[in-house]
Parts: sequence; structure tokens; C-alpha cells
Amino acid sequence: TYTAHDSQILGERKFDRSGTAAQTAASLKACIEDSNGHNGTITVAIDTATLTLTQASAGELGNTTITSNLSGATIGNSSKFAGGTGAPWRVPNTLSTSAERVEMVQFRNYAYLIDGTNYFRIDLSLDDDDLKLEHWWELRGTDDPGTVTASEVYDKTSGTVVRPAGASRIAVWGARIVLGGFAATPNVWIASKVSDPTQWNPLTNNAGFAIAGGNSPEYAVLGDRITALIPFGSTGLLLAGADSMSYMDSDPVFGETKMAQISREVGAVGPRAVCEGPEKTAYVVANDGVYHIKPNDFDINRGDRISAGALDGMFSRMEMADLAEVVAVYNESKGVLQVFLSRGTSAETSRHAAYDIATQSWWPFEISDTNNPNPVCAATFKSYANGRQTVWLGGVTGRIST
Repeated sequence: TYTAHDSQILGERKFDRSGTAAQTAASLKACIEDSNGHNGTITVAIDTATLTLTQASAGELGNTTITSNLSGATIGNSSKFAGGTGAPWRVPNTLSTSAERVEMVQFRNYAYLIDGTNYFRIDLSLDDDDLKLEHWWELRGTDDPGTVTASEVYDKTSGTVVRPAGASRIAVWGARIVLGGFAATPNVWIASKVSDPTQWNPLTNNAGFAIAGGNSPEYAVLGDRITALIPFGSTGLLLAGADSMSYMDSDPVFGETKMAQISREVGAVGPRAVCEGPEKTAYVVANDGVYHIKPNDFDINRGDRISAGALDGMFSRMEMADLAEVVAVYNESKGVLQVFLSRGTSAETSRHAAYDIATQSWWPFEISDTNNPNPVCAATFKSYANGRQTVWLGGVTGRIST
């Protein structure tokens, strides 16, 4: 909201109405463009006393109404923005259109998104009208590196690009964000400084700073390409490869840390094929079945799958390359693990499976909802009202079901 006033006060979004119509228009333009106004999210062109407002980000959600009670002022275009088409800001056209998937985590007041090429984030503390997608480094103001692109991880302190090739795996690990699955180096992982995702330059002998596979003997580069990252145990991190799994038992900030390989033949088929389970455990969907991983397991082999004997036929007939996504999600309220083996289109029927933890029994099923029979992502949600957890499923058409 911008308020007419006897003088211009940019910090309070007040424009000067005491002059001519052209002067008033110029003052309103200054308020809109100011850092306390829309600060570039709306651009303003002026022609004498006429202002033309254009939203910087395209999208149909931008077709909003403009209201005014200023005497002598008229608003064209039926008193609203118009012409916004295509995806709203929630799926902006700045994300890669060729991306296989978009992954997102929430860390404090920000949502961090990656698409295998770019790094973006959304400041969730802003009002709904001000929400926008920004590069990870853009909110640093005067620290803007200028030449750094959205596909580079830039370290604020050292002023260097730490990892130029976009990551495809992301997780929140305690007070750090962890990245992996880089295009050029798929077996490398990197974690931000504690409590500061703008600091990515690893330093030796500084446990609280950024860490990365390969910068010390303790944090070795993995021999397998990273397919999934997930917090594991009390303070650990599980790094799953295509055919192996490794476990970092704690964050170095808590003291001595060890990295151990817990399997040389079992891995995760994708980033959403792992999920946290009860009692600080994890479930992993591999090429041959489903595994229940515990922090004290250090020799996992193919005979340890919890789906043995129940889903062997389903997995033996399944070509993982033919699936759009494999999703694992644990429903705490029901004590059930759900595994979705989803094909690429809603026209194709997929077979899924549910595991009742209390009875240790598997139940294959299909989804009757023709608008979302093949979920490609899942999220758990627990409301403040009743504390009961529900699972939200997202499909290839954009539909969300529960």
C-alpha cells in the first residue's frame, strides 16, 4: 500500500501529492521502485502523469486487482494487472524446463530449490504478495557477486565459486544443508557451514565450517554416484549410491566423526526412494526390494531386504528405468510404509505396496484416483490442530491428494 502525503517519505511508502499531477506520479514511481517498496518486482515507466506498471515475474497469479481512492486518479485495464500467463511464481519459468525433477527443502525461513542445474530459494518470511524466486546469493545485498550464475554455489566469505555444476540431491542435516549428485562429479557431496547456507568453502581444522567429501581423510569422496541423502540415526547422515551405502555417524561439530561403508551391493534407486522410519531408522528402496536400515547396521547385503518373499515377483518384473519415480514415505500415524513404483503418465496403471510395520506384512495395491494414480513425490504433514500426521501425494499432472 502506498499513501498520498504532503511530502515524500520513501521508508514509509508515502508519496508527495502536493505538486502537479506529473510530480505526484514521479513521487509514486519513486516509492514503488524504492527498496522499501516493490524493489524491482514491479517496474515503472512514466509518461508525464501516466504510470505503466509491469510485474518482473511472469505468471497468472499476477493478474491481481489494483485499488485506489486518490482523487483525480484513474486506473486502466479494468483496475487490475493483466496478461499474466503460464506458470505462477510457485513454478517459475526460471527453473530448468528440461529438469528431471525439482527438489526442495525448508531451512528456517527459506525454501531451497534445486533442479540439477540451478539453485533458487524463497524467503518464506515475506508477505504472500512479495514472495519470489531468487538465486541463493541474491538476498545478500551488497555481497552480490555479479558474475555468478544461478547454476553456481558461491561462498560468501572467500568470494569464490565452490561448486559450479548444479546439484541434483539436497537434504537438511541438523543445522546444515547438504548437496550431492553434481553433474560433473556425481560422487561428491558438500555441506554448508553450521547455521549458514551462504558459507560453502570447506576449511580443515574447523568443525563448524563447511565440509565436503575429499577435503580430508575423514570425509572421503564416495566411489559410487550419490543417488540419495537423508539424516540418519541421532546425528548422522546416510549417503546412498546406486549400489552402495555409506554412513557418517555424526556432525563433526559434535566431536570425532567416522565415515563407514555399510553396504557394497545395496543402494537407493533415486532421491525419493529413501525415507526416515521409526526410532531413527531409514527405509531404502533398491533395485531388488526394500530394506530397513538401522544406525548399528554395518554389513547390509541383499538377503536383508524386508520385502523378501513378498515382493520378489513385483521387483523382478519391474524395470526401474521404465518408472517415472520411486517414492518411499513412512506414515507414522498408521505405522505403515508406502512404496510407490510410479509410471510416467496417468494413463498407465502402476502397482504399489504398503508395509504394515506391526504385522510385518506387505499389501500390494493400485490407486483408483484416475487423476493421480502414479505419485512422483510425497510429503508428511502434521497439523497444529490435532497433531495427526497425514501423507500428501503429488502426481505428474500437478494434482495433490491425501
